[in-house]
Amino acid sequence: MKTLNLFPKTIANDVIDLSNNEINDLINDFEKQTFISTSKNNNCTLISQDKNILDKYPILKTKIFDSFNIFKNEILKYNHQRFEFTTSWITKSTKNNFTHLHFHKNCMYSGVYYPLLENQSTSIEFVNSNSSLFLLEPTEYNIHNSISQTINVEKNMVIFFPSELLHSIVNENVNFTRYSIAFNLIPRGNIGNINEDSFLKL
Repeated sequence: MKTLNLFPKTIANDVIDLSNNEINDLINDFEKQTFISTSKNNNCTLISQDKNILDKYPILKTKIFDSFNIFKNEILKYNHQRFEFTTSWITKSTKNNFTHLHFHKNCMYSGVYYPLLENQSTSIEFVNSNSSLFLLEPTEYNIHNSISQTINVEKNMVIFFPSELLHSIVNENVNFTRYSIAFNLIPRGNIGNINEDSFLKL
């Protein structure tokens, strides 16, 4: 039997070229930032007050953007469309911290960069919000029946995903302070066909 996977939610990951010294410099600088809570739950991950944090790190911003352009051009084939960052912020979590399932509004693609060291790892969970109304138990989970997917993240990994995709930081038993940089992107310029009523110029 043949199957056809229609309209997949495409997630991509890449590795950003930063040395251990550069990662340590980032983490040391992160520790000086002001963080706020977005929930009354004391175990929730904190986020930086600065919502344009990548502007502080232009080299890292360029490397992430170059990686995203490979994703949009070679995989999504949006070669003629220009994108730009709208917001970017640091997330900070320690042992047993987590975030609730959420998605990002007013953007098209989102991403997370992880400045982890060699002996550190973490994870991010994605959930299918369009799953079946019936909760069946398969004999084996695969791309056809799974309602969630956890991605293990390692040093210098960056992940890009559609902004409407539900995701969360799972409750982890880590023994280090986990930092990441999250960000959102939107297309800019002419959106769509100029001869159609759906045309938009951003």
